[in-house]
Amino acid sequence: MNTQNVNTAASESSETWVKTPESVYFTRKIAALADLARLEGEMMAFFALERLGIGGEDLREDVPMIAQDRIEMLAAMGAISSPAVYELVCAADELITELDPTLYPIVLPTQEEYKAASASRKAQCLTQIQETMKPFSVEMWGEKVYPDEFSLDKTYWTDSSIHLGRAWTVAQALELAKAAWLKDEWNSREEGVDYFDENFGRDTGPISFRPIRIVISDEKNKTVLTGDPADLSWHADITGPEEKARIRAAQDEMLKKARAESYWCNYETARQLRSKVKDMSRTIVDEAWQEHPEVIAAIAAFIHPAPV
Repeated sequence: MNTQNVNTAASESSETWVKTPESVYFTRKIAALADLARLEGEMMAFFALERLGIGGEDLREDVPMIAQDRIEMLAAMGAISSPAVYELVCAADELITELDPTLYPIVLPTQEEYKAASASRKAQCLTQIQETMKPFSVEMWGEKVYPDEFSLDKTYWTDSSIHLGRAWTVAQALELAKAAWLKDEWNSREEGVDYFDENFGRDTGPISFRPIRIVISDEKNKTVLTGDPADLSWHADITGPEEKARIRAAQDEMLKKARAESYWCNYETARQLRSKVKDMSRTIVDEAWQEHPEVIAAIAAFIHPAPV
């Protein structure tokens, strides 16, 4: 069983742990290696007991799949760059193939091939980690239109959102939103997703996206600020307890109406009511961010690209 690479990597950890892209990368790498070593051990034990004719517990069906996932994770991170890690990967891959030959029929790359790609993959992974560490998220909330599954000339809408990016400050978040607003290209499709439905024999993916509201949230998913994509105006209004209570009561009433409409099979009306309920919640800026100096300063410094 290959555990020396895990032990070696663990011994390199610093006494003072600071959350950086490198430290997060290191933690994920060690976790993936530890998982793979453990799964390799489970597969080895299974085969050893089987050879001895000792009846033990059956190996979980998902073990080969999880082990393969960890190999792919390490490869995507550029973490298969040393002989020890490559040895672990090869040993696990051999066991996976023996258990389920159909799971991953492609021959593993050589150690040299993994090593050649490791630097660029690690750099890409670090960039992605750094992006997730930014505290503010910018989303465009709206509706996606889809082709009706049973009629070629009909469509339907569903609530959705498009992630515009993350930012270190509220001011940077506003600039992200402005850049997307100026571009005015709302890609309703996720990259790499195949929307072809074999049952219907055609593409059933989203056709377009209608932006309704810009929502900036913090790392705790609290609403910091909202904006109107129609004119790129920002809403940082104070919502006191009484106003919140009024909004909640209105939402409860709308939900009751939505349930009634669903009961009478008026599904589109019910959907629209539930959408309004959801949209009302988006307008509520969290108390922690109401009259916050950073928000006030960001709005004051914001330069609108065109007259409102």
